[in-house]
Amino acid sequence: MKILQFTIVLLTLTFNVSAQNRLVLNNDAYIVMENSAKVVLDNGNANAIQTLGSGGNIVTTSENEEIIWNIGVQTGIYTIPWTTNASPFVKIPLEMNITGAGFSAGRIVFSTYGTPSTNLPLPTGVTNLFSGPSITDNSLKVIDRFGGIDARGYSTKPSVTLKFDYSSAEWASPNTIVEPNLQAQRWNSTSGTWEDLLFGSQSGNSVQNADISSANFFKNWTLVDNTFPLPVELVDFNAVKNNKNEVEVSWKTVSEINNDYFEVEKSQDGVNFTSFVQIEGAGNSQNELDYATLDRNPFSGISYYRLKQVDFDGHFSYSEIKAVEIDTDVQVVLFPNPTENVLNVSTSTNRETIVFYQIVDLTGSIIYSNEFSVESGKQISVIDVNELKPGVYFIQLSSDNINKSIQFIKQ
Repeated sequence: MKILQFTIVLLTLTFNVSAQNRLVLNNDAYIVMENSAKVVLDNGNANAIQTLGSGGNIVTTSENEEIIWNIGVQTGIYTIPWTTNASPFVKIPLEMNITGAGFSAGRIVFSTYGTPSTNLPLPTGVTNLFSGPSITDNSLKVIDRFGGIDARGYSTKPSVTLKFDYSSAEWASPNTIVEPNLQAQRWNSTSGTWEDLLFGSQSGNSVQNADISSANFFKNWTLVDNTFPLPVELVDFNAVKNNKNEVEVSWKTVSEINNDYFEVEKSQDGVNFTSFVQIEGAGNSQNELDYATLDRNPFSGISYYRLKQVDFDGHFSYSEIKAVEIDTDVQVVLFPNPTENVLNVSTSTNRETIVFYQIVDLTGSIIYSNEFSVESGKQISVIDVNELKPGVYFIQLSSDNINKSIQFIKQ
């Protein structure tokens, strides 16, 4: 049997090492991996890496140093004896319990590296540590370490339970983490987001019992304060005008956690928004969910839409803004003009609305105000002006798609 065994030594690897059977670290031995070195284990059993006596330490300096373990369809508890790469060199082992075997001749590639409190550099493929669409840096709510657990070559990835150990220095000041809030979170490389799924629970200096299904087995992981999780971004948030000059607003979530409700907001200027509908969220979900609502009365001209997502604890975030242009081809004609008793207001519009009107004199004083309903198409609304004194007046008409002031003469 071929065994690579290290006893109270320091071995620095700057090249690749392959072991067909076992790698045994005895009595606090160290392997320091540098310059993209790899350790390849062809033995798929859980004891292919073993620590004896006071244990062992594998230290890496970047994501490019990797333990490549050809596990295949095996199950069991696999432990990588990671250690921090700076004094006092704290043991932070990663434990992976494969509870459901993967299919085909796959392998798991392990890596880890510590960072400063800015969490830079980010792992390859990870683009942000945002806490929401406002692009707020969330690095002080994330421990100063990333872990790579990459299932490669599987037709179906295994399902696992993970236990992440960390050092006290990795969550301490200047970070603003509340340690009991720590949970595991992963980067979804398919959607390109930190999905708002949190795994496991904090105990001691570890996050444990992080149950990961095959579908949620992605490479890049970190530990995050669960009151400030890295965000879920909306998928396919859209606002589209239909053939009735209404706006259909739709969006999709790929996961939700502690999601209380959504509010769809609209605006005439893209700055000042008001809510026009509230839709209940799913609370917690790991499935794709579709949502939709209809704005039957958009503003004339350009209407702006955004989505507000609100958690149960009151935290909220906004989507990007969508602009929709609404047809404003509205014709308004007054007759007779001049008039003695009644004023006919002829409107032609492509949707129903409520028209508010005011009759004002030449000094700007409001003589009379009221409203009338307008149906889609051509319509005549009659206003009684018999009580007006002879003179020149203006009728001011306003609705969500009409804004006109027309002069008329009362004889």
